[in-house]
Amino acid sequence: SILAIPVNDASEDDDALRDLDDAQKRCVELALKGENVFVSGVGGTGKSKVLRAIRTSLKRAGKMTATTASTAIAAEAVNGTTLYAFCGLRVSKTVADGFGFGSDLTKQRVRECDALLVDEVSMLSGELFDRLSFHLKRIREDPRPCGGIQMILFGDFLQLGPVDNTDERMASGRGFCPALFLNRGWMFESWTWRESNMKTVYLETVYRQHGDMAFVNALKNIRTGEPGAVEEFQALYMQNEHEVKVGASALRIVGTNDKAESVNKRELMKLQSRCYTFTAVDRVEVPADIDNEQEKARRMGELHSLWKLLSAQKKCRIAQKLELKVGAKVMMLKNLDVCLVVDGIVTRRRLVNGARGFIARMESAVICRDEIRTMKANMVRDVIEPSESLRHEITALDDQVEWLEEQLKRDDKTAVPYVFFNNFHEKAIPILPYDFEFETAGLGSNIRRQIPLALAWAVTAHKSQGMSLDEAYVDCSNFFAAGQAYVALSRLRSLSGLKMTGFNQQAVRTSPVAKSFYDGTNQTRPDAPRGWWNYNSANYRNDMQGKMLETLIRNRAPFPPEHTLEVHDLACRHNDRTWKCRSCGKG
Repeated sequence: SILAIPVNDASEDDDALRDLDDAQKRCVELALKGENVFVSGVGGTGKSKVLRAIRTSLKRAGKMTATTASTAIAAEAVNGTTLYAFCGLRVSKTVADGFGFGSDLTKQRVRECDALLVDEVSMLSGELFDRLSFHLKRIREDPRPCGGIQMILFGDFLQLGPVDNTDERMASGRGFCPALFLNRGWMFESWTWRESNMKTVYLETVYRQHGDMAFVNALKNIRTGEPGAVEEFQALYMQNEHEVKVGASALRIVGTNDKAESVNKRELMKLQSRCYTFTAVDRVEVPADIDNEQEKARRMGELHSLWKLLSAQKKCRIAQKLELKVGAKVMMLKNLDVCLVVDGIVTRRRLVNGARGFIARMESAVICRDEIRTMKANMVRDVIEPSESLRHEITALDDQVEWLEEQLKRDDKTAVPYVFFNNFHEKAIPILPYDFEFETAGLGSNIRRQIPLALAWAVTAHKSQGMSLDEAYVDCSNFFAAGQAYVALSRLRSLSGLKMTGFNQQAVRTSPVAKSFYDGTNQTRPDAPRGWWNYNSANYRNDMQGKMLETLIRNRAPFPPEHTLEVHDLACRHNDRTWKCRSCGKG
């Protein structure tokens, strides 16, 4: 028998405290001292491991921590929720829409939070950080940055950046209103960043491409946009081309969602085998110690609302409806412990999130159920007092049997996908539904139960962030954003696993502003050359509203202001009585 069991997230967090290097230990030490910390570094330096280590350490110290991320995909990887969901923010169009307001439950969890961990912060703008800080100050009634919550941030500004909506707004012809929220600037270009006295720890040691220093250095130069970096990388790639061992099953990394979806749908349709559809089951759970039925109902209602309003169910990688066929290329979306029984002896091996393979067959649920029962019998045989890890595994097996029996009641022909994973094991492994938990600290969890697989002929550079791959085919031809090429190329553990096309100077983009942060040349102060609020006269010289926003902010006394500008403040302070906003029609 061979089965897969979900890794115990609690034990994974505990494991993260082991074998930390000196820089990683410093991150944990600063967090325990109560400092605001930014953990940065190139891809593959262990930022996610440090997040887990800090989370474990703070919880052991009795701190109420909340784990969040800039996107649902990133949140899913760290067993957290989106920053928007935790703070009760909507994706806003104006500073009046979603900032400074929140339900009673939102306010309660924000007030109780001691430390807020935020992953992939490169995609959060400076404008958002200032607005967020003002929002948290109001809820907590605390004038300190972010209302006094300890902020622990993770990311790399030279990877994927925030989506600035300024150009899109200009193209619409509707002009600017000072109250518009356009997601401007980088996080470090905010007042909040400076006022928080953020301590930056840069992780230097690269573990993903360990031992291949030529590849590591070439990637670093691509990341920072060094002169000649593209030519250097091309030369290294061609030099190693004869050693490339990329198979036909290699994952294709592309620039846009449309391209990835098109490739996956086209390839799935080519397969002549039967299509099986697996539908996710969503539920919410509140902490077990909440015994007041009215309070429980309030929390459950809020969790349901967050799931819908924030469209998290559409944005996460865990599909609501998953279509699979025999022969389909797939990717694992969860860490699993694979248990193999040979002659009654159970051995275990880790199957990691991001592992790739193909659907070898669809097996009867009856056969799979009987295999699980046999596995459980072998695991508990001769065991007098099961360990915590064994109890976790037994509970997982019982859940799988329960799910299979429920499916068989509805349809006695229910099938289970058996996946052969590349370079993992000579046998196909049955993959059953598991729980994906999106926890909102102080409220409860949204849980989606689904087969932890995704079609894997193609994926976007954005969705590849955080992956470690042995091989990939990188199509740079439709890369459009700074950092995309670096993110895609740095997923590879070795240059011998890389095939690429469309790689040229146009595809490789680096933000000079983000680069200046790491060069130490960017400072956020009143006379600094740049902040998210700066009016760019070269691009917007015909736009009076953009100029007005900067004038309003700079006229604040003292500068910088104690809090960010809100709608009432804007209405009171603009001094051009002849101007009328083309966006909202107000003077």
